[in-house]
Amino acid sequence: MFESETLYRAKAMGIILMVVGHALYPDLFWRRLIYLFHMPLFYILSGYLFKDRYFEAPVTFLKRRVRSLYVPYIQFGILFICLHNVFVSYHLIDSENYTTSMFLGKLGKNLIFLETESLLGAMWFLRSLFLTSLLYFGATYILRRFFHRELLINICVLVAAFAMGALLHLLQVHLPYYLDREIFCVSFFATGRLVVLGKYRLPSFWWVAVVLFVVLVGLNNLTALRLHADDIGNPILTLVSACCGTYLLLIFSHKLKFGLLSYIGRHTMPILVWHLFLFKIVTFAIILVYGLPFGKLTAFPVIYDYPCWWLLYSVVGVGVPLMFIYILQHLKKS
Repeated sequence: MFESETLYRAKAMGIILMVVGHALYPDLFWRRLIYLFHMPLFYILSGYLFKDRYFEAPVTFLKRRVRSLYVPYIQFGILFICLHNVFVSYHLIDSENYTTSMFLGKLGKNLIFLETESLLGAMWFLRSLFLTSLLYFGATYILRRFFHRELLINICVLVAAFAMGALLHLLQVHLPYYLDREIFCVSFFATGRLVVLGKYRLPSFWWVAVVLFVVLVGLNNLTALRLHADDIGNPILTLVSACCGTYLLLIFSHKLKFGLLSYIGRHTMPILVWHLFLFKIVTFAIILVYGLPFGKLTAFPVIYDYPCWWLLYSVVGVGVPLMFIYILQHLKKS
């Protein structure tokens, strides 16, 4: 079992890699490597943290999911939709102004958890995790009526979700709300819970980390994972790479006991919400430095013509939200 601080640091590494991934050129080797595991990590950790007591209080479980995933999606979605025309006028996004009917339509799609603004593009994960956790809960809840061995039930859900998700992917069947993807992601969620139910003790030696990294490098040449685009790549290799990458980050988080990482891990939501918007600060700096036309500010998520700026994009995307959170916390204390 991993201590809570280790899990927070692993979440921190995951969210940092997400921001870095958005700042790197799409076909870059390191970006493809990051995408093999950085989002599956969060499904696996969610499964690891899942509590058996939720089966005795399903309403409580649903309320927690709504409060932690649906509510932020809706709140920030409404905010950015209301600001859409402002963003267009300042060239922050490449779009047309919303008419009243367009505004109401976008608002309706946001409220039913279907669609949000481009600058909140990373928020797809909240909907995905919400549906994935509900699918896992529902399948497990039903099987518990017929079987009593938790480990066996979890393995059945894992195998069934993997098989069904892989089949849908093979047949190129796309379900509403990306449910074909979420069904496959249940296998990530169940993998995390499998570690707890099986009471597996995972060694955290550096040589294990080296082996896992080498495996990931090899897999990076064999498959590609783009969950945001409903593409799971090679299902078998995807599950293997997700497990290897998650295990690798858990080893790092166990060894590197930095307080800053723990702090970041406790405040991943602001980074998820604001980093694409804050990228515009760096894009504006690039425009000034290279004398580019102001219209280039619409570049999304970054200006790829100047790849050396990825580090500053990443620092701003992670650091600025944390700075504001830190300031707000101290203002509340004072």
